[in-house]
Amino acid sequence: SEVVCISNTTKSILDLRFKLSKNKVRVIRLGIDKNLEYTPKLTKTFTVGYLGQLNSRKRVHLLIKAFKNSVLDSLVIGGEGSERKELEKLASGDKRIIFRGFIPNEELPSFYNNLDLFVFPSIAEGYGLPIVEAMACKKPVVVLDDALIPRELKIRCIMVDRLDYLLGTKKYLLERINGIPIEDNYEFAKSHSWETCAKEYLEIYKKV
Repeated sequence: SEVVCISNTTKSILDLRFKLSKNKVRVIRLGIDKNLEYTPKLTKTFTVGYLGQLNSRKRVHLLIKAFKNSVLDSLVIGGEGSERKELEKLASGDKRIIFRGFIPNEELPSFYNNLDLFVFPSIAEGYGLPIVEAMACKKPVVVLDDALIPRELKIRCIMVDRLDYLLGTKKYLLERINGIPIEDNYEFAKSHSWETCAKEYLEIYKKV
């Protein structure tokens, strides 16, 4: 028998807590849409983006507050959730902040490729596929230091303890972005395939 998990971080926890032998725990990554690919950005507007649920765990309010005090051009927020009305109220008065609502799969490449920076302020994720999707479109990603997300994703991001410091000065922000290994992150992101995921689960089912 085998234990399957979706990240190396989860595998390490299982190994530590349950003293499982190395060949008992297998990592099978989740997939992303294969159509997520980089295309050149068409506008010069510096655009920050978020995509995901709009609820307390995602901490989108921190992004909105930090952006409102910045001199950046645009913030685009994709997704729906229980806190949307509260977040819209928080953003009211700032015409640079746009709520797009639900983004269908066929529009994901366009959404990500129109960004210069993807910010994912969530406090905790089982994995964090929006991070991977953004990396597949060669976008730098920002997460918070205290975020409980798999280490193999987190180390590929710009990690900060406060968003206002990062977004407050465009020169400093661009310096941090330039330090991100975009091409390496792209290759990592493209290794997330639903076809591979399904094939590996099928192998396990056949063994069982």
